Amino acid sequence: MQTYKSIIIFGTLIILISIFFGIGVKKVKNPKWFKYSFYFTLLGFIISMNTFLWIFFHFTTDIIFSKIQFAIVFIQMIYGFYLFNSFKIDGVKNNRITKILFICVSLIYVLLLLLSFWDNNYETYLVPLPVIGYIAGVYNYFRNLFRSLRPINITKSPEFWIVIGFAFHSFVGFPVYTLYKFIYALNKDNFELRQSIFSLANISLIILYLFITKAYLCYKKLKQVIG
Repeated sequence: MQTYKSIIIFGTLIILISIFFGIGVKKVKNPKWFKYSFYFTLLGFIISMNTFLWIFFHFTTDIIFSKIQFAIVFIQMIYGFYLFNSFKIDGVKNNRITKILFICVSLIYVLLLLLSFWDNNYETYLVPLPVIGYIAGVYNYFRNLFRSLRPINITKSPEFWIVIGFAFHSFVGFPVYTLYKFIYALNKDNFELRQSIFSLANISLIILYLFITKAYLCYKKLKQVIG
């Protein structure tokens, strides 16, 4: 349990640092990806603080906490989808199937969230949905990247580092989130073991926000070059 708490505290600090970096490079007119990534990070901080307050102060009941958490995660997921849609690679159009998948995942999430007010067991199906959408977004980005005919220095591209962060989080978090229902069922009385397993996904989220911070640094350098 102590390890889980430490990860939550550390993760909250990393998100806060990312927000400060975003504020530091923000200008009057920013590209769409910057706006969506910044709001995505802000919502991540709210989610992290909600978890922090619940773990350390238990300020509300488990049911109310989970409903608030899933609602905020839904809003963050929408910004994540808009973020992926904002990535433009010259000469390549975004895959329509990916956009349709984003819409389907969003609608299924809303349906399951509403059903969870009737039966809490539906919450276990909510957990992996955002990651499914992010995996589709990662695939679409690299598909467009490899189809581009123009040379691109990807290491200097802020969008590239954000996608790498999402890729890492998705492929580490997906097995944990997908098995959430089974992990919970097998370890109902072992809260510490469950939290240790879920800490893997939380660590991958921390790395995602570190990559977003890296993207802000790349954006700052691009601004300096362009003037």
